[in-house]
Amino acid sequence: MTTIATDYDAASAAFETAFAKGGTTAFYRIAGQPVRVRVAGPMLAEEIDLPLRHLRMPPCDSPALTADMWNAEECGVPAVMGDRGRLDSPYGNFFMSDDRRYLGMQRATGAYWQDCAAGRIVGCAEGLARRSLDERARPFHRLLAAWMWDLGVQFVHAGLVAREDAVSGGMKGVLFVGKSGSGKTTSSIACFRGGLTYLGDDFIGLEQTADGFAGHGLFGSCLVNVEHLKRFPDLNAVSLAPRNDYEDKAVVYMAPIDDMRLAASVPIAAIVMPRIVDRPDTIYRRATKGQALLTMAPSSVMSLPIMVHGAMDRLAGLVDAVPAYWLELGRDVNDIPHAVNALFDELDANAESAGK
Repeated sequence: MTTIATDYDAASAAFETAFAKGGTTAFYRIAGQPVRVRVAGPMLAEEIDLPLRHLRMPPCDSPALTADMWNAEECGVPAVMGDRGRLDSPYGNFFMSDDRRYLGMQRATGAYWQDCAAGRIVGCAEGLARRSLDERARPFHRLLAAWMWDLGVQFVHAGLVAREDAVSGGMKGVLFVGKSGSGKTTSSIACFRGGLTYLGDDFIGLEQTADGFAGHGLFGSCLVNVEHLKRFPDLNAVSLAPRNDYEDKAVVYMAPIDDMRLAASVPIAAIVMPRIVDRPDTIYRRATKGQALLTMAPSSVMSLPIMVHGAMDRLAGLVDAVPAYWLELGRDVNDIPHAVNALFDELDANAESAGK
């Protein structure tokens, strides 16, 4: 069995061969940091760019991270898959070297390797036909999570929408938290359709700043259950169907719909916990800090690719810093943005009365 380091070196050499045949280079500001993405294979390049397009930035001489990727089918350069044994799930195996310098992720249709010391990810796809939903909607997301942690930014399992602050004139956001199926995606999409700014529906970067906590939008995409998507006919018309039998969700890219209502980062003003209830309308009401931490922590900590010290402490700090609310989702999804706007109005009023 080869080591992760030798697999990384082999993948690096294969990428350079593929990229020499022709490739594209783009720069994105991810979690506030410049990231260079080089792709060999025009169809793969388009697929990677779609969920990151709203984060594009001018070229940078000193990127904080480089992510390189090639499509074996387009380039004629074989994928470097490594040898990590049987895949236990379609979402692959994640592993690291003993010294924690190298990370690897082996998928059924490709593989990714990361040199944490060099600030570089290199990956390959055997082709596009079977690339999974998470790869299409969230490029490099598990490896980005490890990279961001070293920068003080934590992956959290959450959605995030924002609105202009009536007091400061800047933007502020509310974080939708909860386990899968609680309504985070529904709430995020409904708010986007209702005119609010979108930063994500499932994964957000959380950073503690001098002024509080900021949420970083990472991917301008969402994954929606195919049947549930019928509740959003306008999005259903632009969604891309799953490619594999084990997938029951479709991909929706937000930038082609309205890139003016996508943002990169906002201060977090509240934690909101959606939950589906049997009522005609959607309402919000205050929740306790304990309820917020118990709702947010399990899925957010478990979504990290590697266990890290301090993850719970950061979540607890956020819970202490901002108010928490339940968002009880009624039968009509079009009511959700009205309730969230009313919550923003309350946050504005509270900030004004506090002189903030």
